Amino acid sequence: MALLTFLIIACDSKDLSAPTAFNENDLSNVSYHFVGLNSKETVVILGQLNFSELEEFNISGTWSLETWGEQPQFPGLPADGTFSGVIHGELAIINFDLPETKEFLGLVVEGFRENKLVGTLRLLPESKFSGRFEAIRQ
Repeated sequence: MALLTFLIIACDSKDLSAPTAFNENDLSNVSYHFVGLNSKETVVILGQLNFSELEEFNISGTWSLETWGEQPQFPGLPADGTFSGVIHGELAIINFDLPETKEFLGLVVEGFRENKLVGTLRLLPESKFSGRFEAIRQ
């Protein structure tokens, strides 16, 4: 129910003002409900991100995501997996491997907007998909 409520709120939110900075505690030993949106603001992926303890500037954790909608934007997305990344200045860069393909999902965490962790979402290395995400702390 909480995920469905978040989905409705995320789709309704169109505030694109500059996000406020995150701090290390926002990406260490914490979980988020996650929604990925395409350029048309349609939900294309949703689930949970579970961050492990931050080690210096290195990010790691597990995810449980599923594609949403009629045409999956992320072929080869397993039901769950691990992610890794790094904090680089005021941004965090996170990679989700797609083991059945040569591609991966890349997130750039930009900060918070209206209590939601926000940033960009891309299917790399060829940028076949580009969108944004929002995540609410559990």
